[in-house]
Amino acid sequence: MIIPPSINWHITNKCNMNCVYCFAKFRDVKGILPKEIALKIPSQLVELGIKKINISGGEPFLYPYLNDIIKECKKCGLTVGIISNGSLLTQSLIKEISKYVDWLGLSLDSCNEDVQDKLGRGKHIKIFSLLELARCIKNEGMRLKINTVVTKIECA
Repeated sequence: MIIPPSINWHITNKCNMNCVYCFAKFRDVKGILPKEIALKIPSQLVELGIKKINISGGEPFLYPYLNDIIKECKKCGLTVGIISNGSLLTQSLIKEISKYVDWLGLSLDSCNEDVQDKLGRGKHIKIFSLLELARCIKNEGMRLKINTVVTKIECA
């Protein structure tokens, strides 16, 4: 079995959460990758033989040109995935990006609201909201991935 080459693109360091376990403790991130440069990257990746791109961050939906990037990725023939904490997603945004995104990953670290809160996610988005987003993602024809970070907090 040959696995097609893929790349993880951390498109921004900005994040709207403060998860206790996160390695990325970026504060006051000022600069962003200019749109003109970002739009060149998908075709360059294809020239290098990349077939699949996983866009993450920080929180990728904080990057102002994300829609332009995913459109360019799809135009170049890349399989496109996005990993998000889900806090900025809406049903209309999911519908809009479904034309260009093959799969969407949501972060869910516990099915217990108290644990979600302790980890730093529950203050921004509730489990029920994530489940509704998951249903919407599936209804729009995208594959769904759930990302979980296991810590001793939820194992206690």
